[in-house]
Amino acid sequence: MRLILMGYRGSGKSTVGRALAERLSCRFADLDDEVCAFLGDKTIRQIWVEFGEPTFRKLECFLLRKLLVEPDIVLALGGGTVMQDKCRRTIEAASGRVAVYLHCEPAELHRRVLADPKFTETRPNRPDPTNGLTVIIEKLAEREPIYRAVADHVIDVTAMTIDQSVEQVIAKIA
Repeated sequence: MRLILMGYRGSGKSTVGRALAERLSCRFADLDDEVCAFLGDKTIRQIWVEFGEPTFRKLECFLLRKLLVEPDIVLALGGGTVMQDKCRRTIEAASGRVAVYLHCEPAELHRRVLADPKFTETRPNRPDPTNGLTVIIEKLAEREPIYRAVADHVIDVTAMTIDQSVEQVIAKIA
């Protein structure tokens, strides 16, 4: 099975994905990490500064195609991956795939992003405590219809622990 997790930054794609991969005894891959490794372990912020967002997005699509041929994988997408037509078509064409949208309410996403120093240190758009919630609301308004259109299942992880999220995903894909 090719299990694809999508959602906004801070929704738990990587954390839940790692736990799912362990539970399902398959490989876990984080698409953002794969792009960073491909370019010599640079951060996303460094990639955007040195090469630009278009290069990051092209590599994202290229590596997505490579990863989706693996037979047993849990793949955490970047928050903006499905906003690219080419990536959406790749996901939709992948055989044996199940796409899950990890929905999370904006206020909780904002709280999680501000609480995680990784986002501040490595991401191109630093979280802003003053208007970050507004940015999240605006981005979600743009992305959520796409997430839902691509998803086979939607799980609201706003108030869930990692273990609860894992259990919900497994229940949906069983």
